[in-house]
Amino acid sequence: MSSSSSATTRQRSRARKQAAVSLQRILTVVSITVLVVFLAEFQPLAYARGSVDGVNNSIEKTNDTPPHLIEQKPLPHQLGMYRHLQTPTADGFDIYAVTLRPAYRASLYKQEASTPFFAKTISQLSRENDFMVAINGGFFTPEFEPAGLFIAEGQVLHKIGHDKTLTSCVAINRDKRIILEKNREDCLAQDYAMQSGPWLLDHGKINPRLVPVESQKRLFFTPHRRTILALANDDQLIILTTSDATLWAIANILKDYPQVLGVKTIQSALNLDGGSSTGLFVRLEDEPFYFPEQNRVKTFLFFYPS
Repeated sequence: MSSSSSATTRQRSRARKQAAVSLQRILTVVSITVLVVFLAEFQPLAYARGSVDGVNNSIEKTNDTPPHLIEQKPLPHQLGMYRHLQTPTADGFDIYAVTLRPAYRASLYKQEASTPFFAKTISQLSRENDFMVAINGGFFTPEFEPAGLFIAEGQVLHKIGHDKTLTSCVAINRDKRIILEKNREDCLAQDYAMQSGPWLLDHGKINPRLVPVESQKRLFFTPHRRTILALANDDQLIILTTSDATLWAIANILKDYPQVLGVKTIQSALNLDGGSSTGLFVRLEDEPFYFPEQNRVKTFLFFYPS
């Protein structure tokens, strides 16, 4: 074999070795990338399952101590009680809650404004309406229209949406009382209803379907301002807003510590629009309490004495 042929053979050998090393490096990078993506997608699901099954974990484990009562004031007309609570953890949050006796009547309100710029806040609406309590309502679209089902005076103004998160609905029956329906289709026969979700408590237990919702929708897994409606076993209605909190933390409090809200057991709970939409207005004997929404919203729920 000539020297030139030997050199060519060595060059080819070195080229094959370099190609093999490059391929190995590429496979290593790809493997690491796949592992990182896997952990990012499935680790929250593992935490969520741990929370439902009662497994200890540092993210969603409910504190052994119930929320502390900061302030408590009765509503006029013996309609119920307003409470300000705080969770006792280092990264705790505030809870602003109203527990209404069954002697209330509810009303669903939809703003006529076609854009947030012309819409009114709860505080502004309180000067035009004599409601005792008001909260923001359901989700809305970028076009400032209700997201999903919306019924008023028996007319379906917006059809059912098929968002996997907004699986439930809140309705007002003929007695002007709040009904929480786990399945959004069950509101179609009501005169007033709007789609929302996710469903948090089902017969006093955390909805197992909340697990995949939490893992797939990071908006609901990370802390945000919240607006929640819940029904107790004695038909009392809990209207609840919070500072930044996860739905898991709130669901566990509703399940484990209903007594801090003045009820024995909470049967069902539904999440409404939250984040910058969360707002609560309560008329009290001395001066109103107002937890202001950060952005204008499309719909509200008003509550009056019967």
